Amino acid sequence: MEYNKDPLNLDKIQKQKLEEKYGINLRLSKPNYLKEFVNWCVVIVMAIIIALILRNFAFEWVVVRGQSMEDSLFDSQILFVNKLGYIYSEPKRGDIVIMQFKKGDWDYLPYSEYFPFLTLLFPPKNEENYVKRVIGLPGEHVDIRGGHVYINGVLLNEPYAKGFTNQKSVPFPQIVPPDTFLLLGDNRENSEDSRQLGFIELERIKGKVMFRLYPISEFGGVYDNLE
Repeated sequence: MEYNKDPLNLDKIQKQKLEEKYGINLRLSKPNYLKEFVNWCVVIVMAIIIALILRNFAFEWVVVRGQSMEDSLFDSQILFVNKLGYIYSEPKRGDIVIMQFKKGDWDYLPYSEYFPFLTLLFPPKNEENYVKRVIGLPGEHVDIRGGHVYINGVLLNEPYAKGFTNQKSVPFPQIVPPDTFLLLGDNRENSEDSRQLGFIELERIKGKVMFRLYPISEFGGVYDNLE
């Protein structure tokens, strides 16, 4: 039995009239699977590139390591970080931020020195970041004494702080230099922060922590203890 490729059984002139009248295409053609495959590959590659760009320039998620931010944040919690928050404004006191402690490298990308744009798409390796809280702002007189922080001579109310806030290798009182910040961990007796590292430059602050992603049972805001 011969297969009829034209179920409407129309001649060429009839098909042309119907196409012109209703704006439809009655000419049957075989699907081009190769073209469809290539189109899907392009879509997937573009989606990956967009995701990488967003991760590097707009947002990312970070994992808390250690106990320096207890009892606000705990080890292994996952945080959502807004990397665009400080483009048009500076960090505010009380903000929880991601601070670059150690710069990373792109040695795992063999041709990155010839194609610098690759460093814009892929994150560096061996980079080390700390999660800390903004305490002192540029131009402020800061002091640490008697287990507390003083800003411009006034005792700072810190409901999030845990333990005794003592001085370490960096002497106080001091005036915070321009474009730098005093960053401290909430767990004051178990935190490596500005008391050892000194004031942190704005360019090393990668973004503001917006909310907690994991664990699911604690999904939500991270600034409740400021209220």
